[in-house]
Amino acid sequence: MDDAERAALHKSMLAYSGKYRIEGDDFVTVVEVSWNEEWNGTEQRRHFRIEGDKLFIESAPAPSIVFPGKTDFRRIV
Repeated sequence: MDDAERAALHKSMLAYSGKYRIEGDDFVTVVEVSWNEEWNGTEQRRHFRIEGDKLFIESAPAPSIVFPGKTDFRRIV
């Protein structure tokens, strides 16, 4: 993997950690540490649902971190 590939991979990731609470079909994380320092101390809300043996976690549409001027939506299954 060369430097350009590593840089592209870094731009595609996100990670944060903190205590969370459940509100209906959402979980809200109070961010203690994040790859994006601007998120530290904020709340990140994600919608979740379970279908069979699968957990779906979805973000609300938001400005893209990777593509400025575009809207982004993330889903983890």
